Amino acid sequence: MRQLIIIVACFAFIACEEAPLFSGTYDGALNAPSSFSIFPGTDLALISNTNISLQESSGSILVYDMNAQMLLEDTRFFTTNFGAHPLIDEGRERILIPDLDKYLRFYSYSIPGQGGAAISFAQEVISPAISNTLTNAIELDDIPSDIKLIDTQNHGELYVVVSQLGTITVIDADTLTVMDLNEKDRYEGLRLTSALTIGQSKGFPAKGVNRLFHDPDSNLLFATSGSSNFVYIFDPEHLENEGVLSFLSISGTTTGIRAIAIDSNQQAYIAHAGLESLLVVDFSSIVDNGISFEVIEPSIIKMIP
Repeated sequence: MRQLIIIVACFAFIACEEAPLFSGTYDGALNAPSSFSIFPGTDLALISNTNISLQESSGSILVYDMNAQMLLEDTRFFTTNFGAHPLIDEGRERILIPDLDKYLRFYSYSIPGQGGAAISFAQEVISPAISNTLTNAIELDDIPSDIKLIDTQNHGELYVVVSQLGTITVIDADTLTVMDLNEKDRYEGLRLTSALTIGQSKGFPAKGVNRLFHDPDSNLLFATSGSSNFVYIFDPEHLENEGVLSFLSISGTTTGIRAIAIDSNQQAYIAHAGLESLLVVDFSSIVDNGISFEVIEPSIIKMIP
């Protein structure tokens, strides 16, 4: 216990020292890695560095060689701070990064890269540009945080973005046209809601959602928040709210839904930090059934502490 007190005291002392906002002495490559995505058909993976401690002037992306088991520091490309969940669009050789500042940023990549590098990155110029200094972005609803590429029969390929405002923004992947799904507000994204809150004419009941998960079998999207016991379901085929999964009967006021993975048997594995457990849930009945705004009580198969 005495050793612990000394360590805490040392950290407290360090935190009190005055220091510049950006440090020029940091020479590492990963000061805040936040995601790991594999480039399809390769042994290369994309790592997003969010620079959350502001040790550098900007966040970055760089590549990990899974075959050689090494970080390729020569591929590092500076992007934006807090871009935690980038999307790799293989068909368009594009990387999209929600930057938490109402923008979606675009970057191109090439494999193999230039100058002998395994991969090269560059800013992708979007027309019309937002400004002379921001040429690779389009504007979205407040605090976009996660993105998925969805193929639909009705609308073709779509970029679907969840914003912490509590909305889903849909973008045509070919034309980069942002669809206006909210004509009444200044925001363009659809408010995530359900039968529990549909009567609210104002406000955003799903405010705080920050992650988006896709079920390839049902083609539905699930938006989660660590401070909520609801999982909002969005139907990209019809651009509407399918409903909400309510975990109130299981966890009550204990919140903390962090992530969802769905296997080929339509079992979902839900990481619930508040319950300190992994919930195994039957997702086989969660489909686009033509009924909007449903409130669904999930069928729990088991809880793994």
